[in-house]
Amino acid sequence: MSFVLTLKFDDETFATLDDLRREHFPPERNFVSAHSTLFHALPDDEQDFIEETLTEIALKTGVLELHFPNLLFLGKGTAIELICPRLVQLRGQLSNYWRDFLGEQDSRKIKLHVTIQNKVEPETAKQTFAELSETFKPFDGRGEGVLFWRYLQTGRWEFVQEFLFVRKPTNDNV
Repeated sequence: MSFVLTLKFDDETFATLDDLRREHFPPERNFVSAHSTLFHALPDDEQDFIEETLTEIALKTGVLELHFPNLLFLGKGTAIELICPRLVQLRGQLSNYWRDFLGEQDSRKIKLHVTIQNKVEPETAKQTFAELSETFKPFDGRGEGVLFWRYLQTGRWEFVQEFLFVRKPTNDNV
């Protein structure tokens, strides 16, 4: 088994994204709620080190301002682009801490997004993308921490722990 690390959204942002995912993701494949994956396959034998690192990083990190500017066509689905330079920087820090055990997918540069539809026929994906494009408006949200999950053989995820960002902004550090 392995672990997955995702961004924790504020409640309003999560509700918006999860409503879209529940509406458009094939129900027979929709095992998890809306999320933005930061790491896809962290090894179980590094759990203690990973949790120690996340505890330390969360204490030094404030709430993140997120921007969702547009839709992304995935070929067999649709996602919403997520822009947050501080999150990219944070993920880079974590990658450096964990570089000795990251797999190929998690070692690559990240393109932040939230998948709201995937693994459908290309025509269905095109239709969904076109429909959503007519009404989509960019929006903002907040990243309040990270969520640590255990990936199960069934394809489902089991919640392990939440690491909330607790650093308060100051005049010197916003």
